[in-house]
Amino acid sequence: MMSHALSLPTISREVPTRYHIPGEAILAAPLAIALIDAELITDSMLAEPAAHEHKLVEQALGTWWTELNARNPMKYFRWTLHVQELDDLTGRHEQEDSPPVAWFCISQQSDFEVPRWTLQRRLLELEALLPGFGQEVLAVLLHTCMHLPNALDPWRAVEWADWLWWNHSENDADLIEQFRVDNNYETADDVLRDSDIMTRERFYEHMPRWVTAPRQTLPKATLVAAATTPFARDVISACDALSAFASSSTFLLCPSDVGSHRTGHEMVGGCMVLLWTCPGVVGQAIDEAVDLAYQGGECVEFIDSYPLELNSAAFHNYAARTEQILQLAALAERLIELIGEPV
Repeated sequence: MMSHALSLPTISREVPTRYHIPGEAILAAPLAIALIDAELITDSMLAEPAAHEHKLVEQALGTWWTELNARNPMKYFRWTLHVQELDDLTGRHEQEDSPPVAWFCISQQSDFEVPRWTLQRRLLELEALLPGFGQEVLAVLLHTCMHLPNALDPWRAVEWADWLWWNHSENDADLIEQFRVDNNYETADDVLRDSDIMTRERFYEHMPRWVTAPRQTLPKATLVAAATTPFARDVISACDALSAFASSSTFLLCPSDVGSHRTGHEMVGGCMVLLWTCPGVVGQAIDEAVDLAYQGGECVEFIDSYPLELNSAAFHNYAARTEQILQLAALAERLIELIGEPV
């Protein structure tokens, strides 16, 4: 763990000039001051008997988080917030000579399962109305997931597939040749006959390639004309709501602002799992990558980890950013409930 350091006078080379003081008070006291400045800790809280920094911080953040969720009620996304010190493997956010950093971490509620959906049947139903319709909707969902905390989805799965199985090869021929040389096979046919190699052809055997790289190419009027069923019209309405929110002048989020990547740890938690089919290669890639991360040990299950400097301005920025995540998640639920089938 990283901790705040107290400077000491230099005595000799053998005596350290900094001494690390462990314990929750390192964060509680400066965070309490920041929350007083941010007007989350009120005079009435301060006047309570036996009020102390940790209790005040817990009460203020608990009240704020509860109210935030009440303003943005969700059916599937059930998250909890806590604050802690956290090892930063990147070295960017915590330096020995800097003030302490509080990591605001969001996790899945322990009494709720991570929601899982398959997308194949209902997206292909849209494709049957108009080729490209399902892909158009999936592209909206892709853009949405880039702004949500650690979604485990087909787009992350294909990145992991490249790492797990394809070794950054250019194509299947290159992959098979690498495998042949590394494993002493005589021919490429021997590789395909006797090994369990996951080629791109095999990966996409039962899934359109646009699933992992959806694009928006159709005019809105064309989609509206093709939406001849109540289901299709509801999907367009849900996509419109997401697009309007993400394109508004007040929308602050960018993908780099969300998730647990700042810590440098492998991310094994997810706000949801989106699959094409179940079972299927998307789920296989996700499961294998998560298992390897667990085995490596340097992983976090938080779906969002945000390093916060302990002042009121930093908290106000965090609060505005986090409220937009919940607003987006509530809109995303509406679309996913339409196009996804629960697993």
